[in-house]
Amino acid sequence: MKKLLMIMAMVGVIAMAGVAEAVVYNFNGTGGTTWDLGTNWTPNNPAGLPHINGGDTYTVGGAFSTAHNTGSHFAIGSSAGTATLNINTTGTVQWWSLFAGGGAGASAQVTQTDGTANVTGTAAWGMALNAAAGQTARYDMDGGSLTVDNWVFMDDTGGGSAYFDQTAGTVTLGNHVGNDYFVLAPSNDTTVATWQISGGSLTVNTGTERIGIGIESRGGGAGDGGAGTFWVDGTGPSAITWNGNTIVKGTGTNKGALKYTMAAAGVTPIDINGILTLNDSPDLVLDMSGLGAGVGDILLVDNDGGDAIVGTFNVTGLGLGYTLTYLGGDGNDLVLVAPPIPEPGSFALLALGLGGMLGLKRRK
Repeated sequence: MKKLLMIMAMVGVIAMAGVAEAVVYNFNGTGGTTWDLGTNWTPNNPAGLPHINGGDTYTVGGAFSTAHNTGSHFAIGSSAGTATLNINTTGTVQWWSLFAGGGAGASAQVTQTDGTANVTGTAAWGMALNAAAGQTARYDMDGGSLTVDNWVFMDDTGGGSAYFDQTAGTVTLGNHVGNDYFVLAPSNDTTVATWQISGGSLTVNTGTERIGIGIESRGGGAGDGGAGTFWVDGTGPSAITWNGNTIVKGTGTNKGALKYTMAAAGVTPIDINGILTLNDSPDLVLDMSGLGAGVGDILLVDNDGGDAIVGTFNVTGLGLGYTLTYLGGDGNDLVLVAPPIPEPGSFALLALGLGGMLGLKRRK
């Protein structure tokens, strides 16, 4: 028995020797705001700076501000394993460009609860770029603000997945300069990307490009995009504004989709200032199980600029007597129309009819 226990212990030691120990690094700001300075972290000199290695956790808290402005990209997940970044500072975290997950077997987890996060360079903010199957990039936005000056893409060309979950805070993507765009699951049918918003506000500003969901390339080509989903969850979001033309595409096994989960009072609409093009019947997914009684019509897409909605959705989940119209409100909105409420006189006639039927039964 003793020999068996010794052998098991030796096997455990050998196995542990082959696994790099994950480290938690905290920004201390002793040398200013420079992200790349090794002594600005505790423990000092994290391996792989400016990137975050897989398995490691970086935290920027307190009132610290830090910046990476070297003109090169910053990768969360530059080696195998899940790289984690926590932002709970009241200061500002700034990068020249940001790539989360993808490559070298890496996954990424970013959680922001406070502070200001900025991506200010001329390159992209991307999640799960070239990610392989099983790799994920996730950003949990639970407070603070996130601003990206340039183009944004989630899960490009890979077989992994990207997920942005916004429960609070302010997110602004693009600044109308150059080829600003915002795309979910471009390039091929294996890509999966979801943006879910249940609180806070989101503003997307495109330049010469577009907003694309499940499209093939940011230009909206004829090929097969992936499973890109934009998901509005309840009435918690204060505003969802897309300033630019939008394409949602339904080609292939995995389709582009808009998804709405109703709260008791309905759902926050997407305010689109541009043409909404629905190619090849993309999905409109409705969850109406939480809807309260007497809500009335529900606005899903508000085209303030009077631009057209071109094409139609493949609709699932429509119920409770509601119908869908593409021509509500100011003429180019997407609206769930409530079933008509019977006039008060109708109830009286119904009561009289029932009374008469009961009288007939008694006379018989």
